[in-house]
Amino acid sequence: MERLSNRMPKYEVSAKELRTLVNPLDGKMWRVPTIEVAEVLSAQANNLFEDRIWNDVKGTIPDAEHRDFHIRRIAALLSEKSDELPVLILENHTTDIKAHLYDGNHRVAAAFVRGDEKIRLTIAASAPDSVTMVLSTAVLVP
Repeated sequence: MERLSNRMPKYEVSAKELRTLVNPLDGKMWRVPTIEVAEVLSAQANNLFEDRIWNDVKGTIPDAEHRDFHIRRIAALLSEKSDELPVLILENHTTDIKAHLYDGNHRVAAAFVRGDEKIRLTIAASAPDSVTMVLSTAVLVP
């Protein structure tokens, strides 16, 4: 069955601009302290990787291990290429725009750690015509 995100518009956006809306490294979504780039690079250098996805393990590992899980998951994705694009939800039907990553938080965090200039993602917006008003660098891609 085709994923719904495969039918949604895909964009390429400036990583710097995207980071003003969402930043998985701040740890808020996972309820952990900020994750530093150096910590992810250290995990990578020491081959400390996590291949499981968060939805498969949350609730099964102790809270004290959550932050290490995310650091190791991001480290695992630094060199991995995925055909699945992160999904950004833009609730822009009011003047108070809300944005969150529905899927792909670790992939976006890895792109930030790598220093990618641009990130490809699927954007689901309540007002699709205003995506470029929210993300001025957003360009539709095939």
